[in-house]
Amino acid sequence: MFCQKYNDAHEYVTKVLNIDKTNKKGMFRLCQIEFNRCSFDVAKEKIQEFLKIYPENIDAKKLLKNVMIKQNEHNKKQKEAFSKIFEKASGLYEDREKEIIRKKREKYEQDMKAKRERNEDIINFEEWEIQENEKRKKEDEEQKKKQREKEMEREKEREKNNKKKQRNKKNESISSNTTHNSSDLEIDEEDQKIINETKKMGYCYFKKDIKEDDKKLFEKNIPRKIEEANELDLNSQKNSNKAISSWNSGGTTYEEKDMTKWVKSKLDYYLKNISFKNTEQSDYLDLNNQNEFNLTNLNYPEILPIQYLNKIKISEVKDLTADAQIVVIRGTKRHIFEFSSNLHISLYINLPEFHVHKII
Repeated sequence: MFCQKYNDAHEYVTKVLNIDKTNKKGMFRLCQIEFNRCSFDVAKEKIQEFLKIYPENIDAKKLLKNVMIKQNEHNKKQKEAFSKIFEKASGLYEDREKEIIRKKREKYEQDMKAKRERNEDIINFEEWEIQENEKRKKEDEEQKKKQREKEMEREKEREKNNKKKQRNKKNESISSNTTHNSSDLEIDEEDQKIINETKKMGYCYFKKDIKEDDKKLFEKNIPRKIEEANELDLNSQKNSNKAISSWNSGGTTYEEKDMTKWVKSKLDYYLKNISFKNTEQSDYLDLNNQNEFNLTNLNYPEILPIQYLNKIKISEVKDLTADAQIVVIRGTKRHIFEFSSNLHISLYINLPEFHVHKII
């Protein structure tokens, strides 16, 4: 009978809280119902939520204290029930339980003695045990929090190391691809002796043996004369295509610039301004006058003649994602980009025969 009343009350309160989640009376009644139904864990959770919003409520604090006491009693009864299972076995479990209780009692006496010396209020053993359990939980949470922070720091360090490795790999690949100005040289006997001696010492700047691929590359890069009239235009084009920054005008250093923000704003602007209007000037294929349609035989709007399409317009740009970069590699600019978006298109239809003006 009582359970049914609590169930009905629970149903009414949940309806109220669905309309107003922070209703004070409703939240407190829900806590009382869970307590009376002996759902101590749920009641404790609900009261803690209530106290976060209304921290000065004395009734809620009293109810929380009662919940903790009842929960403790319930846990004790469960322990006693479980301990009866092992009564036939050796008394090791009971001895261990007694030892734990004895140690708790000793700690309790020490704490109370210290409180008396400080002229503080003395509490009973049950309340002290609840406070100790709360302290232990807080300490465990703090330890877990510290562990999470350490893991986050380690993860950041790993990411930094991975980024450094990637940059080093890029720089290595760029430096390996860069060509040095060297070619077949006619070396005298004295110069050859000097080169051989330096090679024996383990360090040499000179390169006599050049691969066939390098030779072809050097031949392509041999300086050639240019006509004076076109020289200025070519120089300006080369400089603009070589680098992003003024300090890297030669384009010899690897450089990159993020253009994502700029591209996003431009794409959004131009996409929103795209539109088409069906007029005589825009009808280059003469679609409006090609055929006469019998409108009674048409399955509107699956089939629609082109002449009834008045206007097309992009009404909304959604989920626009863009990634754009300008990269300078070996003296040339490269534009790397990737875009995607969902476009909501509006079709304006005009059916003068039916006096219909519709937007799809």
